Amino acid sequence: MRKLMSIKMYMRIKMKNILMLALLLVFDKTAAANMVLVSFELNGASSDRKFMVNNLHAPTSVDFRFNLMKYSDPSSPGDCYVTLLYTESPENNNFESHPSTIEISPTKHVLKSEFASHGTIYQSVWLPAILPAYRFSGKIVLRYRFFHSAQDKEVSWYSTVKYDVTTPASPISNDDYTGAIDLSSTFIAGMTMTATQSSQAEPACGSGIDDDVWYKFTATSTSHLISLSDVSFHFNGGQHGTPLAGIAIYNSNLGYIGCDNVNQKITATSLVVGQTYYVRLWTASIHTNVRMTYKIAISTPGVNSVTNILASGHLFTAVFAHDPTIPLSDIAIEWSLVPPAIGEADHYGIEMHPWGNNPYQVFLTSSDGDVATRIAARLKRISTNTPISSWFTRNALIWFDPPIE
Repeated sequence: MRKLMSIKMYMRIKMKNILMLALLLVFDKTAAANMVLVSFELNGASSDRKFMVNNLHAPTSVDFRFNLMKYSDPSSPGDCYVTLLYTESPENNNFESHPSTIEISPTKHVLKSEFASHGTIYQSVWLPAILPAYRFSGKIVLRYRFFHSAQDKEVSWYSTVKYDVTTPASPISNDDYTGAIDLSSTFIAGMTMTATQSSQAEPACGSGIDDDVWYKFTATSTSHLISLSDVSFHFNGGQHGTPLAGIAIYNSNLGYIGCDNVNQKITATSLVVGQTYYVRLWTASIHTNVRMTYKIAISTPGVNSVTNILASGHLFTAVFAHDPTIPLSDIAIEWSLVPPAIGEADHYGIEMHPWGNNPYQVFLTSSDGDVATRIAARLKRISTNTPISSWFTRNALIWFDPPIE
């Protein structure tokens, strides 16, 4: 009996030693890390780590909590900074390098003194975060930043647990003209996510449309301006700043009137007051499954207004309407360059030159090249040297290639 007890005791001691050795191996692997994220969870997320956003047009409240474990010498720094991130990066780390990544929570500063259980464990309460509107194709991840004693520097690590942001199966109602949304002078938010191709033929400036949505308006003037703002494009897990948005106009019988896929705006002319017109909106891109978010509004062009800027290479022509009581000879076009969306913040030698005898045309040149800009125009009264219209900006980028060396 004593021999049997000795064998059992020996086996217990041996198993305990094996367990201690395994723990030491784990501690050894993480000892240099100083800080380990034990758990991270979002309140209301599903068991398969999906977080539902029901209203894409408004911010969504998010609650999260986490557990930290610290493996370090008691004298080493123990502070940690924890922040919740939203990202559309396809990578599993280094999220800050991706342009879509944003912080959605205040940074929680965990002090060394807050670690319990002999200075090794910290468990947070539920903490608040806000996911902004129109963030629907990415994931939510936790970042924790601390001083890495082995590397003698501050490092940022991320949770291995990531929550995919999801949306209802059919978040849009204007996938076809029968569900067209009424336009107004106030910008309303929209998106093309889950939209499908309509049965109408592609307009002249459309190609490969697979995600159109519809709006409508009743004409109160013979001309109306339909314009977009805050346009963002999402595809392949990323966000891209300046692809194209197509806009087409149809009459009440869905007869095609005109379209534009460059300027994110279109002026519909020769309209019949009181008649209903449809606006078809889609993403114009060589990529498939592009998702676009935007705001859209309708307005009536003023008596004096630039309605379009036509381009032929680097030659630009202003199209405008003016008060007929003002002599055409008293109207000039004032041109301006809009800071480039790509490249440096200034214009790098871009110059505007009058073109021939046409006072409504300019030609752009660049001494340095390898830069992009946009061009804008407004009407000016020559006799008083005062503007008489607002600026009209051509949204398409104007590229200047670098000089050949």
